[in-house]
Amino acid sequence: YRFRYFHYIYHSQHEEKSMKSTRRYYIILFALVLLFAAPGLTAYFLYFHPQWLSTTTTNKGQFVNPPVQIASLQNKPDKWQFVLWQTDACEMACMKQMDQLARVRLALGRRLYDVDLTLMLSEQATPLSQPEQQALVAQGVQVIQLSATETKQLISVYNKPMFFIANPDQFLVLAYLTTSQPNDLFHDIK
Repeated sequence: YRFRYFHYIYHSQHEEKSMKSTRRYYIILFALVLLFAAPGLTAYFLYFHPQWLSTTTTNKGQFVNPPVQIASLQNKPDKWQFVLWQTDACEMACMKQMDQLARVRLALGRRLYDVDLTLMLSEQATPLSQPEQQALVAQGVQVIQLSATETKQLISVYNKPMFFIANPDQFLVLAYLTTSQPNDLFHDIK
């Protein structure tokens, strides 16, 4: 009878050790599966729930929404543009702002040839005087006067002077107040 008792105790202890080791292996296997599946599962959930991610952006300007295409922007292929939108006559403040854009373009170094400067005037704006035109041409600024439909389209969205960055497809991409820091435009065009 003692033999049976010891035999029973030995086997129960051995089974208990065996069950513990088997359980431990399953836990390790589960942890490994979870470890390798976690990045995929996380990506899946974040793809379908993007609001869980922080929505910080690195651009300093505001995206132009809805996109505005200006056919009057005479652009060469692969050239971006700094654009100053002027709703009325270009006076001293406007000339200073164009100078500011020219300096931002100059700060691009060897990339300055990839960016053009444009002064965009509304249909109602008074034409520039001869000295103003000469000063702008000396800085490499292209002056365009928008048609009535383009003026109406742009004034409905931006009814005050603004800086824009335009892409090579003649779309206004980013908008800035004229009181923005020049570094904001430099950062975004870079």
